[in-house]
Amino acid sequence: MSPPTNTQMSLTDWEKTLSAYSAHVSHLSEIPLSPFDIDQIGRHLKALLGCTQKNQLKDQIIRYRSTWVVYMAAIAARNDDRGYWDALAASLGVKSDTIPTSFIGSAFLNAVKQLDLPDYSEVGGYRYVTPIRLHGGIPAYSLPDFFEHIVMPAVKEPAFPFNGRTLRRFTGAQLLEIWWRDGNGVLCCLREHGAHVRARS
Repeated sequence: MSPPTNTQMSLTDWEKTLSAYSAHVSHLSEIPLSPFDIDQIGRHLKALLGCTQKNQLKDQIIRYRSTWVVYMAAIAARNDDRGYWDALAASLGVKSDTIPTSFIGSAFLNAVKQLDLPDYSEVGGYRYVTPIRLHGGIPAYSLPDFFEHIVMPAVKEPAFPFNGRTLRRFTGAQLLEIWWRDGNGVLCCLREHGAHVRARS
């Protein structure tokens, strides 16, 4: 089952589709969406924000719960800046200081709990941004390091140094440890706290 990518859908249609998907995944990044889909969802949410009073925002997030959380995770995967909230605000066409970050972050956590998805409360880090980023999957900007430090050495090298010994076969955990040691640390957090993640462009 995959959403009708590259097709115009209403916000209500997206909510129905993404709600159905959310019941069958363990991380939001597992939902197959194209950049076109993410942009379309963003346009709908931007329009919704434009006609919603601040005191009605909670109701709109509840009404389109799956759409909001999937979109927020997708923006985390697209964003290579440390400032997640700035990227989210820019994607919605608003100033970052107008986004009620604690409210939206709390709404994200409540929504993933209601969708029976992990909230990563045990992870630490940033209370809201860390779970959002973990649900976003491996960010596109981390993929070059992932391939350079894990995939290509595992494919090209008949033997690879690991913790003072030479490995001839790799387990997934060993490959992740190599990348953690030699690459950036995004995947380590995903390894420790998210069993099923995938990359998102």
